[in-house]
Amino acid sequence: MTGGSRDAASAYERAFALYLERRFDEAAGILAPQAGVDPPSAVLLARSRAMAADPPPADWDGIYVAKSK
Repeated sequence: MTGGSRDAASAYERAFALYLERRFDEAAGILAPQAGVDPPSAVLLARSRAMAADPPPADWDGIYVAKSK
């Protein structure tokens, strides 16, 4: 794993932890710089932004339910 890949993985892990804590805007802030070069970061960025705009219910367990294919 190269330094850039390691940095992207570390950023993703931090962002995912924030995502699970429902801190969607903070997660998006970490993911935005990575999204153009790291596809998993782009996916989580889109989900974080969607969750920030329309928060999940209080009993949300972190599972993402796809609404389309």
